[in-house]
Amino acid sequence: YLDKINNIHAIERTLYSEYLGLAGRVDCIAEFDGKLSIIDFKTSSKEKKEEWVEGYFVQETGYAKMYEERSGIKVEQIVTLITCQTGDTQVFIKNPDDYVPLLKDYIAEYNDAH
Repeated sequence: YLDKINNIHAIERTLYSEYLGLAGRVDCIAEFDGKLSIIDFKTSSKEKKEEWVEGYFVQETGYAKMYEERSGIKVEQIVTLITCQTGDTQVFIKNPDDYVPLLKDYIAEYNDAH
């Protein structure tokens, strides 16, 4: 899967959004299969069901929106690569726009609790 990554924009870069009130450090911003992507690298002892990693998609969406705000460049997809101890790799490719409502819910819940 690493061969699908090229045209790297950033690695381990700190991002922030004044609009969302968020900050974080993204693993990688690059093209994955020719599309500008937020790429998140994870490790796991075993394969994960997609519903278990929805939080990853929300976090990656946050990075996408932060990068777009800072650069003016649209991120086309979010990519989660999970390498398991068995040597298998899971790949989840999503559209970040699908997770913006959930990201806003997470932010609102956090702000309400603090």
